[in-house]
Amino acid sequence: MPIHEVIVEAQAHSLSVQRLTGYGKVLDARLVAIEGRICQIIRTRQVIDSLYPTAVNSALYLPRNVFADFLIYVAFPSNGSPQFYVVPRGAMTKDTMWSLKSLKQYRDAWQVFKQPITKRQTERRFTTVNWQLQAIIDAVKDAALDVTLIGLKKRTQWPTFVQRRVIVGGRKCAVYSCTRLSPDPTASLHNFIFLRIPTNTWAEFQICLVKDGPNGYQIYVIPRGAIQKKTTASLENSDLQSYKGNWKLLSASPSDLEKVVPIRWRPNNYRPPVKLSLQNRSSPIESRPETQPPHQVESSTKIQPPRQIESSATIQPPHQAESRSKIRPPRQIESRPKIQLPSVKRPPKRARPPKKVPEILMKPMLEAQSHGLPVELVRGHQPNAYEANRCLIISQKPCQIMQTVFITAGKHKGRYVPMNGEAIEDWAEFVVFFVREQVESEKPTFYIVPRARLIEDTVVLPTWIRDYKDAWHVLR
Repeated sequence: MPIHEVIVEAQAHSLSVQRLTGYGKVLDARLVAIEGRICQIIRTRQVIDSLYPTAVNSALYLPRNVFADFLIYVAFPSNGSPQFYVVPRGAMTKDTMWSLKSLKQYRDAWQVFKQPITKRQTERRFTTVNWQLQAIIDAVKDAALDVTLIGLKKRTQWPTFVQRRVIVGGRKCAVYSCTRLSPDPTASLHNFIFLRIPTNTWAEFQICLVKDGPNGYQIYVIPRGAIQKKTTASLENSDLQSYKGNWKLLSASPSDLEKVVPIRWRPNNYRPPVKLSLQNRSSPIESRPETQPPHQVESSTKIQPPRQIESSATIQPPHQAESRSKIRPPRQIESRPKIQLPSVKRPPKRARPPKKVPEILMKPMLEAQSHGLPVELVRGHQPNAYEANRCLIISQKPCQIMQTVFITAGKHKGRYVPMNGEAIEDWAEFVVFFVREQVESEKPTFYIVPRARLIEDTVVLPTWIRDYKDAWHVLR
């Protein structure tokens, strides 16, 4: 917790600072009193959304307690000194994310402690119902359905109700906010949304909300099972349109819901076969206008019947045999000796060159061999799939090679290593994290971590990962 940075910064603005004790009469690393006002220190981070690459946001956590008058959020950007945001408690009502433009008025606002503080600034306010629940409550009024909010059995004052679950018409519903693929209303992807599957079996329905501007929204009542995977769909999708505002589905029986057809990303458009009538049926004879008389055949021209191909075995009548030659027997082809060509030796097939080992495997191989460890390539479940699995046998131990990057933060350039636990195979005993060098003159960094330490996705602190830096000895 960056309490020391906050104390130094407050004292630099000629403010009196005092540490406070928490539970057990021990100094709390989150609490300080600045000019007699209780402040809680919260560390935050700045993130960039993939949908809004030009906007930098900060996640703001609202404490569940009510004893702080001010909340001091501390951010450690990767390319600068710590940033302090002094936010009055009355300005926060829920966990949220604010852009740096919205937080600009609170950055380094230490002068607020030297000014008169109003009751409005320190008022403890909480958002009881988020905008998704409020939209559902307003929508079901027209459908004449009952809404039951689910309370939390906690001792804390906030939150009061579960924000992502609700009971509508006696049916359990999960609340989802579907994001558009593009925030630009003029873009073609603006009409496409993300769809997610439920993460548990509690809900019978998914109520998906799509925002239309700052105040408008669309509601889709989707039975469980209609969304079978994470996907995207157009708002004009015929399958999705059938669920728009369809609150009548809540009265359907469970047997009827089992017949729900899954939402397809691109429905197959059925094209009925074209039936040809007598008028539009094609004919080998071109139609002529009625004014033109039909073509007449002159009397001098004899119409020849179609010629018939006669078989050679048929005996011709006498009057036809005179004008034709006698039937000759079939000609026999004299057999000729076979010409044997000299045997030619075919050139041997060229052996395929060995598949080039990717760099992500080559560098760990060379590094392990430089430490005297035997290394073998591992073939995956599919032929020649070792490049995809990125596996090596180092000292007879299966190791998985994973490439990662450092996340730096703070003026001291503290490093964090993101680790994806879902991408690690079950058979791997060790995981070798390969960090590519940023400058050509530098050497790559390797972290050899036992599989047992990687229980879940995490961002490992420097003190945790430091013990496994270039720890090739653990493979001996």
